[in-house]
Amino acid sequence: MKFAKLVRYDFLKGIVLRWYYLLLPALIGVAGAMHIHDTYVEAQENSRGTLLDYWILLLEGRKAFNLEEITFVFPVGWMMFQAFSLLVVAGYTSRDLDEEGIMVIARNGSRVRWWLSKGLCALIMMSLYYAVCMICMFITARCVYDADATMQVSAVLTGTHIQGYMDRPDRVVWLAAFVLPLMTSLFLAVLEITLEMVVNTTFAYLLLFVLQGIATYKQSVFLWGTWGMPARLLTSSIGHRGNLVLSCASLLVCLVVGTVIFSRKNLLGNRK
Repeated sequence: MKFAKLVRYDFLKGIVLRWYYLLLPALIGVAGAMHIHDTYVEAQENSRGTLLDYWILLLEGRKAFNLEEITFVFPVGWMMFQAFSLLVVAGYTSRDLDEEGIMVIARNGSRVRWWLSKGLCALIMMSLYYAVCMICMFITARCVYDADATMQVSAVLTGTHIQGYMDRPDRVVWLAAFVLPLMTSLFLAVLEITLEMVVNTTFAYLLLFVLQGIATYKQSVFLWGTWGMPARLLTSSIGHRGNLVLSCASLLVCLVVGTVIFSRKNLLGNRK
């Protein structure tokens, strides 16, 4: 019951009262649909695109930088999606700890329950970020641009970095388009609030943002930005399933590490 009260507290204060943060994914969804239609769909004479086309193109990212290439197009849309996703999670955990955390923990009697409740709040907020963005993009693509309401890719992907998915089974495409990006972002959400227990919120946000930026240029299993980037998954050394296992394992490890760090944290000392 004590944990349930903490979850209700965080759901109200960390999600409901911060509802305006969900305007960010709504903006990304609408703007992304407009950009994808103007850039990719209009160039196709025989295809209006599908809802899955729009979504996977939003998250496609780019292939790793190659010195032999003359130019490299920075994935602005992908970076904005990542920047906003980190922003909706940033600050709540550390701010609540400073304002009411010690009193709540004293009444509840458990640091672990407090931390796990904050982790669950971050996971829910990130899931809502994806859900709102997807819904707004699908509504815009379907109602404004008359996209086909199907979960299959079409010829719109021809000539893109992810045209290889046109020959892949649906389950692989869905894994790359929905599951892996979400799992990677859920891991980043927990990693972000864990870092906030060690450094200040701004530094934690900027550190993750910079590492995501590096991932746009370089492909490495140690750069988590590549774990959920469809364009990189086609050439990943560990494959789609390997990236799924890696993201899930990293999420669990981060929860455990965060629990240990917070359990040993001096709550009465000055925050760094």
